[in-house]
Amino acid sequence: MEGRPLGRAGKGSPGGESPSPESPSAARKVELEELHLPEGYWLEWDPDVLVLRRPDGSEVAAFSAEGARPGEIERAAREDYRER
Repeated sequence: MEGRPLGRAGKGSPGGESPSPESPSAARKVELEELHLPEGYWLEWDPDVLVLRRPDGSEVAAFSAEGARPGEIERAAREDYRER
């Protein structure tokens, strides 16, 4: 999947790029950038899908770009982190 990293994660995260024209709305982008993810976890997005990724780049979960709630994303990241 080609997309842009998004979200705040731990040191070494590829997050923080500027949005492209296909990016979520400005308000949605701010909401997603305020996520509190475990060290190294990050979000990759395209116009329709947000993909939660581990520090090694493997996929944890995918969410609707417009419908996912930040709490759901954070919960998936925390659960995956604890299981590792």
